Amino acid sequence: MNPSTNDKSSTGAVAVISISALVVGCLAAVYGFGPRAAVDGQTQLVDGGTKIDEEFELLKLEVAQLREDNQAMADAAVSRSGLTKELNDRLKETSAFAGLTEAEGPGVTVTLRDSGKPADGGFSNDMAIIHDQDIIAVVNELWNAGAEAIGINGSRIGPMTSIRCVGSTVDIDSVKFAAPIYIRAIGDPQTLIGAMTLRGGVLEEILQIDPDMVEVEIVEKHRLAAYSGTTTWRTARIPEVDDE
Repeated sequence: MNPSTNDKSSTGAVAVISISALVVGCLAAVYGFGPRAAVDGQTQLVDGGTKIDEEFELLKLEVAQLREDNQAMADAAVSRSGLTKELNDRLKETSAFAGLTEAEGPGVTVTLRDSGKPADGGFSNDMAIIHDQDIIAVVNELWNAGAEAIGINGSRIGPMTSIRCVGSTVDIDSVKFAAPIYIRAIGDPQTLIGAMTLRGGVLEEILQIDPDMVEVEIVEKHRLAAYSGTTTWRTARIPEVDDE
């Protein structure tokens, strides 16, 4: 065989293969074979990344909502705590006002004693004895003078306190006391003692009988026990709130 003929044949074959490869490559480019597979992979990655971003945004929204809910619950707890404190403070004030708690502060002590003088033409034996009306008059005058708490011989005066004579003793909330009677009041000392020493006041008649039957003194600090009498209503009721 002629060598030149073989070389020409080989050259032609290479050319045909090259042209065929070029055509196949063009067809692949046109129809998406090969490179499209890579594009599809990139598209899947992009799509997956987008979904992750969306889920992340949703989680951020959920976290924000949880924080908002948590803050709302914290605010509500603080509000309830503040309300509870306010209710407790008001309950304490009401209990103190009713005499259901101990009380301390400055004030006066009014001591009432039976007279030790023998009866003569100036007064009778009955006038020389301290009676329930004497105690009630002093207590009322102390209230009028601004007393904030009053105790008698260790018993606190409350809203249902009763004072009455039983023989030679004085019954205060079913507890019997004999003279001397110590009436202790908390309030402005000067105002209270002024009310007790007022000319023509509640003590003047007793002082006229026997000055030793009465003693009034300023006290720097009293400490009065809580009211221990009854607090039960037998007839009265708290009105129901009208729904209309």
